[in-house]
Amino acid sequence: PRVAADVVFRAVPAQRAISIRETVLAAEAGEWAGAAYSELRDVLDQAGLSRAGVDSCLFGEDFFENHDGLLQPFIPVTGAIETAALTGRVVPLEIPATELAIMVHEGPGDSIDETYAELGTYVTERAIGVAGPMWENFVVSGFDTDDTSRHRTEVGWPIFRTQPA
Repeated sequence: PRVAADVVFRAVPAQRAISIRETVLAAEAGEWAGAAYSELRDVLDQAGLSRAGVDSCLFGEDFFENHDGLLQPFIPVTGAIETAALTGRVVPLEIPATELAIMVHEGPGDSIDETYAELGTYVTERAIGVAGPMWENFVVSGFDTDDTSRHRTEVGWPIFRTQPA
């Protein structure tokens, strides 16, 4: 297990994004998400939008418990989103400001459950968790390199902070 020093707190400001929202079986999530991000990236380019952050995903609270649930991959963007320029399953998304406890998962996604378990233990022991979607920010992903040992995913757990940022 990693130590508490591996957990960082982040105040995530409200942000605008383009997204795809769908209920997905956990067993199909990886393949489904790859196709969703390809579609999002195509629309980002076609609509002339400017990226404001890394590919990310919101996971409904039931996803991990039921092995299926809401997935909402998104790409943060700057400026206004012209709905008419969006095609396929892509929709605009307004993400409210939130506070997250974050732990970085290094390597392929097939062992990310260990990072979730460590972060969940940290949050639960401190009784700082709140209702809300889990986050994943794909700092380095398969779109960046085929070398899975270089993949970096920030796992975010919604929290309330007892100290100012």
